Amino acid sequence: MILYKQVILPMLTCAAQIWGLAAKTHKKKIQRLQNKILRILTNAHWYVRNDVIHQDLKIESIEDCIQKLSRKFCIQNIDHQNPAISKQVQFAQPSCPYSTTVANPGGGYRAAAPQS
Repeated sequence: MILYKQVILPMLTCAAQIWGLAAKTHKKKIQRLQNKILRILTNAHWYVRNDVIHQDLKIESIEDCIQKLSRKFCIQNIDHQNPAISKQVQFAQPSCPYSTTVANPGGGYRAAAPQS
């Protein structure tokens, strides 16, 4: 598991902060790769469900990881001193399930409450 957490997981989540609004098909490809790697590491049989492997190893899915990293990234950049960086947060769409910001009625954006 040390190999997974120190070498493989950083490669899977490289630049994950900007994947928050990516299409589900793209994120599913990375999730399949994570599932295959965890199966190889644990030598799990074909009939063992992927969510059971994740629970036993206490490893979050790539989709949950992307969501968490994306929210953290956007929240940190809302009040950034550089206006070019702080304006990038405005591209988040409130209707998207990974949206980390919501539009204020008076204009501008604020951090959305985390979804449980």
